Amino acid sequence: MASTLSPAKVVLLAVHFAGHADIESLAALTATHASILHDELLLRIILTHLPETTRPDAYTGFLQNVVDHASEGGQLESLDTSPVDRLDDGEAAKRATKLHLLPLLYPCTPETSQGDALTRFLFLRTHKMDEETGMLAQLLDLLLPFLSRNSAIQKWAMATVLPYVRKGLEFRMGQPPEYSLAEFEKLTDQQAVKFLLSPGGTLSQSRDNVDHSLRNVVGPWLYDIDRWDCSGKTSGDETSSVFCPGWQHVREWLLSQATLSWSVAVLAIERWGGPDDVDFGDGIPLYLPAPYKYYLEQTYATTVMACVYGVQEATLECLTRMYSLLTTLRQYLGYDVDVIPVEQAINALLDLSVTDISTFHGGRVASFMRNSLLEQHNPLTNPSQDSTKFLLALVLSAYLLTTFGSPSSVRRAGELSLLQDERDQKAEVLKLLRGIAGEAPNESDDYLQRARLSLLWLRDWGQGSTGTSPGEPAPQGALGMVAREYMEAEFLKLLLSKGRR
Repeated sequence: MASTLSPAKVVLLAVHFAGHADIESLAALTATHASILHDELLLRIILTHLPETTRPDAYTGFLQNVVDHASEGGQLESLDTSPVDRLDDGEAAKRATKLHLLPLLYPCTPETSQGDALTRFLFLRTHKMDEETGMLAQLLDLLLPFLSRNSAIQKWAMATVLPYVRKGLEFRMGQPPEYSLAEFEKLTDQQAVKFLLSPGGTLSQSRDNVDHSLRNVVGPWLYDIDRWDCSGKTSGDETSSVFCPGWQHVREWLLSQATLSWSVAVLAIERWGGPDDVDFGDGIPLYLPAPYKYYLEQTYATTVMACVYGVQEATLECLTRMYSLLTTLRQYLGYDVDVIPVEQAINALLDLSVTDISTFHGGRVASFMRNSLLEQHNPLTNPSQDSTKFLLALVLSAYLLTTFGSPSSVRRAGELSLLQDERDQKAEVLKLLRGIAGEAPNESDDYLQRARLSLLWLRDWGQGSTGTSPGEPAPQGALGMVAREYMEAEFLKLLLSKGRR
């Protein structure tokens, strides 16, 4: 009878049931021998002998009952004790001492190694399942039922296992992931970001899904505060009460994409809502303290602006999309309520002059378009009302320059404005006039009228300043060093050449 089993036979029978994944019999045995099969011993038996291929949903309910001490009595009469019936108590005791059950010791972090027995079991079982079976989808099936029980399990599951599983599922069927879970946990921040954002081994080599990686893989990974530095860490000259090295590598990756393959970075930013846009799936979301969130929001804004400066493409499609990025960013930062389409902005020729233009003039400031784009001390990308408006003016300037025959990147428009080289700006005016003359229709003056107003806007960004009075500073625009009289005179020559009076 099961009720008269010696302690050694109870343990051996539990090992037998676990080895055969007979959870129902194991539960019945545990219910009547709880004093022998205490939590830690039972979890060690399951860890050592339950096949890793056993689906977690077959035994997670049993585990919950065990740790809650809510096991119900089973049908002892139907319990098969034949595996130990022929053993006398002495032989059973000898076999029990030779079981070599795995210890519930997880060596990685103090918070897990010092947790309760269930917490340590879950960490160890998850790693065993990953290493022995590679059945990635089942790792979360094991952990999800226990997220609300322990904050360490929740954080590890959502910020480490979830990103690892989602990345692993991108690989082709039959192709193992590049790293095991244990190896993934040991990667440096830079290595982890490179892995999480890599396209290698996926079904599609397209980079059209970077926003998915940011939202579903990198995003949750960043929400582990153990990956943050709260000691006033600096990045370059940037000082903050918090700093996230992993996020810094993500920012650098996005900027490199903007420089090398602008459409990848722009599409990712268009589709991703920023660091708040994180998908934790069916798990319990993680939350960051207010200083962490503020740091992410500000550095995200800097990253978007840096990417716009970094793009070297000079096409209307690219400039239109970067304009949309900036208007969305200004809305994200609370500077604007409505987003105006680029065509409407071009037609309206809005006043985009900034309050303190001295911040954005000079060769030293121009150098910031090429260097330190991600640093807080960069006046061009440190997010503010003026810096975002200044960049918006540069994008629209590049758009108009490109429209009228002088294809220009945002950086080129920035050089015209920041360096204030009168000779360079006059040469640009003449180039634009040649382009306008070549495109102007003979039947209508609308195009020429529009071109003239656009040239004047490029000079002062809608401020309406003449810049010709003694002591009056030059207008702010990309062509601000060119006197209005010069522009008007050259445009009049164009009109006369086209037979206009």
